[in-house]
Amino acid sequence: MVQDSRAQILLVEDNRINQMVALQILQRAGYSADSAGNVQEAIERLKRHRYALVLMDVQMPGMDGISATRVVRDPDSGVLDHTVPIIAMTAYDTAEDRRACGEAGMNAFLTKPLEVDSFLQLVQRYLNQT
Repeated sequence: MVQDSRAQILLVEDNRINQMVALQILQRAGYSADSAGNVQEAIERLKRHRYALVLMDVQMPGMDGISATRVVRDPDSGVLDHTVPIIAMTAYDTAEDRRACGEAGMNAFLTKPLEVDSFLQLVQRYLNQT
């Protein structure tokens, strides 16, 4: 896990291998990123640090990424930035999945396994908006 306090990206991913792959892609592209292995850890990080972007796994044990996004968007949650862009990352790509992510407040949708160029283009697009 990256501990750089200057990190702009928060990766929320419970699968250790998926976490390592995404972090390596980001780091090789020159980005600094923190990671959280579950939603509770992610929410705590978002209460202490302003991130420019959150990459959120949708299917996680306990609270899922959709519920976590609702917490982030809730003005009473204690999160520092309720408008931080959140990109959903999931292996499931149905119209219903996309709708649920959008309704929860996610800004974009990526399918796994990650396609490196598309992944980095979407990350750059949202970082350029901040």
